[in-house]
Order: sequence, then C-alpha cells, then structure tokens
Amino acid sequence: ARLPVAAGLELWLDAARASGTTPPPHDGKLETWFDASGKGRHVRQPNPAARPTRLPAGRSAVVRFDGLDDHLRAVEQRTTLDAFTVFVAAVPRQNPGGFRGVLAFNAADQRDYESGLCLDFGPNPSARFAEFNV
Repeated sequence: ARLPVAAGLELWLDAARASGTTPPPHDGKLETWFDASGKGRHVRQPNPAARPTRLPAGRSAVVRFDGLDDHLRAVEQRTTLDAFTVFVAAVPRQNPGGFRGVLAFNAADQRDYESGLCLDFGPNPSARFAEFNV
C-alpha cells in the first residue's frame, strides 16, 4: 500500500502481504505467496515439505527459506519482458554452495542460465554472505 509507483509493476512479492487478504496460515507455511501487483502472478508450492515459512516481524513479515528444498514457482506466465528491474531484499545466513538460488526466470523446458536470468550465491560454500552471482 505504501509503494509510490505501481505503473509497469509486473510482480510484487511482499512478505507482509504474502497471504493476500486472508490471514496467514497458523503454521506460517506458504502454499501460495500472493502477487501484490494486481497481475495475479502468484507463486506456489504444492509440496508441504518444500514450503517456506512466513514469520511476523512487527508490522511487517519475513519469508524464510531453508536453503535445502524450500522454493516457490510460477509457471506458464506467457509474458515477455524486454527490460526490467529486480529488487531483492534478502538476508542470507550461510551458503551451502551449489548455486543456491534467490530468483530465477526461464523459458519453458529450458534452464534459467540458458534462457533467462538467475540470481544465486555461486558455487562455493561459505559460512556468511560472500558471493552473489547474476
């Protein structure tokens, strides 16, 4: 609600608004993170074991991913962007290595590093945030 410019916004994943207009699940596990842009590009995780956890933080919230298998997906978006800007607010605690991802886009049936964009922490493990790979 406090975002001053929304024109051209394609996807807005706001942890405080992750559950949309419904109360967050009592266990915090997000099956669907609702897109606050109004475009309906919600991201989902049907597997309960791979769902991230939404945690309240004062008037806001954070979404915690375990770094192992937690992830959300939006498939068959059928859109093309000629140019875009990505803003990510993240607090990585550690990097087990192996290109742990933050965000990825790709064409259907292709890998992100071949047909789209990948933001990850690179191949090397570290005990703290040390590397960011685009």
